[in-house]
Amino acid sequence: WLDVARYADTVGFHGDQNQRIFPYRDYVIRAFNANKRFDQFTLEQLAGDLLPNATTEQRIASGFNRLNMMTREGGAQAMEYLIKYQADRVRTVGGAWLGATLGCAECHDHKFDPFLAKDFYSMSAYFADVKQFELKITESGNPCGDDFKLSMPYRDSLSYQWYRDGIAIIGATSASLEGIEDAPGAYQVRLVGPNSCMTTLKYIYKKPQYRTTIDSVICKDESVFFHQANINVAGEYFDTLQSFRGCDSILQLRLKISAEGVDTVVAKIFEGETYMLGNQPFKKAGEFDAHFSSLYGCDSVVHLSLDFYKIFIPNALTPNGDGINDVFTIYSGNEVEEVLSLEVFDRWGGQVFSQFSLPPNDGTYGWDGTAHGKPASLGTYVWQASVRFDDGKKRVLSGSVTLLQ
Repeated sequence: WLDVARYADTVGFHGDQNQRIFPYRDYVIRAFNANKRFDQFTLEQLAGDLLPNATTEQRIASGFNRLNMMTREGGAQAMEYLIKYQADRVRTVGGAWLGATLGCAECHDHKFDPFLAKDFYSMSAYFADVKQFELKITESGNPCGDDFKLSMPYRDSLSYQWYRDGIAIIGATSASLEGIEDAPGAYQVRLVGPNSCMTTLKYIYKKPQYRTTIDSVICKDESVFFHQANINVAGEYFDTLQSFRGCDSILQLRLKISAEGVDTVVAKIFEGETYMLGNQPFKKAGEFDAHFSSLYGCDSVVHLSLDFYKIFIPNALTPNGDGINDVFTIYSGNEVEEVLSLEVFDRWGGQVFSQFSLPPNDGTYGWDGTAHGKPASLGTYVWQASVRFDDGKKRVLSGSVTLLQ
C-alpha cells in the first residue's frame, strides 16, 4: 500500500531533501495490524482532516494527499508546482481507488476508457484547496502607519532573510519585518532549514492611495472653491488630503466653463403652421432671438431664422389644349428637390392618377385631367403628394383641385 500511495522519506525533486512524513507510514502499519475496515481506511486518507472532531490519527491519515513529490527549490514557481501536485493526486486516487489510468486524460480525452480531459480537471478541483507553499508572508497593522508589519510563521529550525525587489535587506533576518511604510516594493523571504531551502511568493507592498474625481461645469464669471482658492479657469486641479487611516487621498477636480455664444437655427414652415423652439412658438417669417437656460443654469441664446416654404399648387385644372393650366402638378422655386409621389382621387375614393418621382415645375409631368385613358368627369378631385425639400425634409401635402372645361 505504501508503494500505491507513493510514500517516500524524501521530497523526490531536485535536492531530494528528507521530509518527516513517517507518521503516515506508522498509521498504515497500525491500520493493517488492526484490520481496519477498508471504507474507513479510505475515508480517513482522503478526507480525515475534514471529519467532525477529527482525531490526530485521522489527521495523520489525510497526509496521503501530501505524499506527492515536492520541490524545495528556492526559485520554484508556486503556481506551476501546485498544478503538478494536483495532477499527481488525480493520478494516484484514480489508480489506488478507481483502478483506472485517469492520468491519460490530463492532456487529451482517454483513448480507451470513458474519461474526458474535463473529468480529469473536474476531479483535480477537489484538491484545489490542499495547502502547499503554505509559508506565506502575512500583513498586520495599518498599511499607512508605522505599526505596519510583514510576518512569517516562526520555526526555530529555520533561518530567515528578507528581500525587497530581489535585494537582500541588511539585518532583516527575523520572522517579521517592520518599518517599510515608506518603502514600496516586492518582498520575499528566503527560508533555510536543516534539509531545505525555499523562497516565498512575492508580497507586493504599496501604500494605499485613494482617488476621487469631481467633474464640474460652471458659467462664465462664476468660480468654484477648491484647495483653499476660488477657481474660474477651466482645467484639472489636484488636492492631497489624508484619510482617517493616514493614507493619501487625492482629490481631482476637472473644471469646464460652459461656452457662451449664440446658436443659430434655420427653419422653414408653411404659412399657418407654428414652429416651436423649446417652449416658444413662432408663426411669422423673420429673424428672432430666443433666450434659454442651459443644462448648467447658464444663459443661452438661440438665433432663429424662420422662413416659409414657397410653393404653388393650382386649385383648378383646364385641360383644353391652350397651353395654360393643362396639367396639374406642383410648382416651386428651388425649395422642392423632388415630388416623390402625386396621386389624384375622385369623390368616391377611386384613384384616377398616380405618378412617382416627378420633377417640379415641369408641365409635361402631372395629371392631364384623364381617368383610365378617357377624359375625367368635371368636378372636384382630392390629391395627395409626398415632397422632398432642399432642407432634406419630406412632407406629405394634400388638397383639392377642380376639373373645369
